[in-house]
Amino acid sequence: MRLSNPLVPLSLLLVIATLAFVHENFIRPAQEAARPNILLIMVDDLGNNDLGYSGDGAATTPNIDALAAGGVRFQRHYAHATCRPSRAALLTGMPASRVGVPPHFRGLSPELVTLPEALRDAGYATRHIGKWHLGDRLQSAGPDQHGFDHWYGFRNAVATRHGSLDKPGISYDDPWLEADDQPPQQVQGHMTDLFTARAVQEINTLAKGGQPWFINLWYFAPHGPSVPAERFGERYPKGGEGRYLALLEQLDEGIGQVLQALDASGQRDDTLVVFLSDNGGNNKYRDSNWPFQGKKHSFLEGGLRTPLVLFSPELTATDIQEPVFISDLMPTLLGFGKAKVPPRVEGRDLRPLLEGQPIPSASPYFWEMQLLDYVSFGMLDLERQRLHSDLVSQRWDPEQQQFLPFAFTSKSEVDAAAAAHRAWRREVRQVELIRRKRPDGRLLYAGDSYRRTPGYGAWTLQIPIDLEYPGPVTVEQARQLAIRVAEEQVEVTLPGYQFNVALEASGCQLLTLSSYYVWKVWDGEDARAHIALYLGDEQLRTATFPLTPDLQVDHFPPLLVSEGAGRPLILNDYFSGEADGELLDNYQQIRGAAPDCGEAG
Repeated sequence: MRLSNPLVPLSLLLVIATLAFVHENFIRPAQEAARPNILLIMVDDLGNNDLGYSGDGAATTPNIDALAAGGVRFQRHYAHATCRPSRAALLTGMPASRVGVPPHFRGLSPELVTLPEALRDAGYATRHIGKWHLGDRLQSAGPDQHGFDHWYGFRNAVATRHGSLDKPGISYDDPWLEADDQPPQQVQGHMTDLFTARAVQEINTLAKGGQPWFINLWYFAPHGPSVPAERFGERYPKGGEGRYLALLEQLDEGIGQVLQALDASGQRDDTLVVFLSDNGGNNKYRDSNWPFQGKKHSFLEGGLRTPLVLFSPELTATDIQEPVFISDLMPTLLGFGKAKVPPRVEGRDLRPLLEGQPIPSASPYFWEMQLLDYVSFGMLDLERQRLHSDLVSQRWDPEQQQFLPFAFTSKSEVDAAAAAHRAWRREVRQVELIRRKRPDGRLLYAGDSYRRTPGYGAWTLQIPIDLEYPGPVTVEQARQLAIRVAEEQVEVTLPGYQFNVALEASGCQLLTLSSYYVWKVWDGEDARAHIALYLGDEQLRTATFPLTPDLQVDHFPPLLVSEGAGRPLILNDYFSGEADGELLDNYQQIRGAAPDCGEAG
């Protein structure tokens, strides 16, 4: 239909323009204002008994107690028994082993989308303050490479005394700290006070920025050594427990100052505050984890179960008994921030629990640690209310609200738990590869750069090789790895080491190169690489060689595989000693077929 009045189209345009102006300037800002600022406070090695509201009364923590009294208290929050895996799980929303922790690792692979990256993509300003411990030797592993606009703190605590990993030492007093891309500098003051002051500064600055913000405040306290500022130390009896309690009070006062900055800047009502600890206490000076059994490094509740509080004026203060995990925080916080949850995230959004609604079960849930070829594991079986730790099994006691020793566990139950762990471990240790064929016929494998490359902790490459292929068969990652099979021998080249081994076999054979790199810091021993080479399940060569800093290359190109080789498998695992069928069985179980040199896809 044709409009007869020429003014009607103009009026319609005016109405549309007016509606667009209202939406742009009133409706959309209101939606953005609904997204809270997020202040995530994580403390180090603090257990259930180290807080006034949940402990035996010895700890003086009025600010944290007040936060908990007005917030949502997750009474069964499980982190990890050590700090690095907990931090990796928090920032990625995945079990630590799936991103390479343990064993000791380079950092979070560049391909991973972290919590701060997802929030930044959604319009958040992002800051990191304090401890990092998610990569300290490579520039590409720093906080600024994982979504933080600015950061202040340290990559590794052992560099805080002298400013270098070459001369390790931890210092609360006048520590060496870093900021963004600046070299370490010694700063006057107590570390806890310095992190508090920086957090207050950022809160005041960001209040003027006009966009929601995420501050990741990772205190080092009360991690050892227990060295409080003198003004707190003089309030307590001399000795280890007195120093520890003093450090707790100093930490609590710092958190109080940070919360006061929210009030003073008018941001308290617009901010979601998260408080938690990365693992249980080490029990060096007191039973930090009472009434729970175990301590840091143990897969018992004292090592795994830590405080978790969410506070916001919009949340109703309550206790939640549902078991939750540190990996659940990423999707939960992204939900509050209306940000997109990245693929592969396994954590659960906890927000339905805040409204009395159920969430999917996370049972069973696994933890593990590895040193060379020794692996320790824990498994929480919520369906049968069991907590298995290596060869120890515990049963849930509803009256005491904790797991207690279960003397009647049969060997078959322990064996079943160990078998479940092995199956889970095989799955999470596998590195997901992205394949592409090059014009020269070679296949290129990329993705998960840090885990895909040897040089840190446990790493294994399994690849079928046609020993009768007429030309050389090569596997190469520039500056990191080279394997050449030709003329009945295999040549392996790694940074700092090269060797040749004769091959007395024919046909399609599974070649396995396994390594474990140990970078020493504290004990003064030489850093060593452990190497094992297999054909089938026959061990061809084992070796060790020294590691030096010049071997660390911040360069992770694709893996190139020539014709004459089949589909590679890379695992963050280490095979040593006699394989006894393990290597072939491992490849076949994961691939679902026997090694095939004619299929590399």
